[in-house]
Amino acid sequence: MSGTSSENGQSKLSDQGSSVSTGSVGFLQQQQHELIETLRLPTSQLMSFSGDPLQYWMFMQSFDHMVGNTSVSHAAKLNRLLQCCTGKAFKVIECCAMMDPVTGYAKARSLLKQRFGNDFRISESWIQKIVDGPAIKRMMALHYRILLMMSEAARKHWKPWDG
Repeated sequence: MSGTSSENGQSKLSDQGSSVSTGSVGFLQQQQHELIETLRLPTSQLMSFSGDPLQYWMFMQSFDHMVGNTSVSHAAKLNRLLQCCTGKAFKVIECCAMMDPVTGYAKARSLLKQRFGNDFRISESWIQKIVDGPAIKRMMALHYRILLMMSEAARKHWKPWDG
């Protein structure tokens, strides 16, 4: 490769008639560095989802960060979603394995949201957890305060996922 100067003063590298600006080279080096850093991250285990509405948003957020928002194929995403779901959740989406991957992945996400991620089902589950919990005693106040904070945090996350 030999160096040349461009009209705007930015140096370019040329190789057999093609030219690449040093800005592009820097961008490619940055991407390469980010890829290497990503590969160096410790592997993390995806959480499983059994169909508990109280765990729906946490599961979906975790799944999207690790799989759903990546550039892997819809077939890979559907396969990973099927692997992560157990019990009732798996039963709801197992029919999607027979579909075209693009359709199946979208349908699986839709079914999970309808069945386990709707506001009514989540609210009902929080109420059931409180009703079925132990009788409130003076020492349990902290436990219920923490439970209330968790339910409030979950409620705040419901709206952004409605899209």
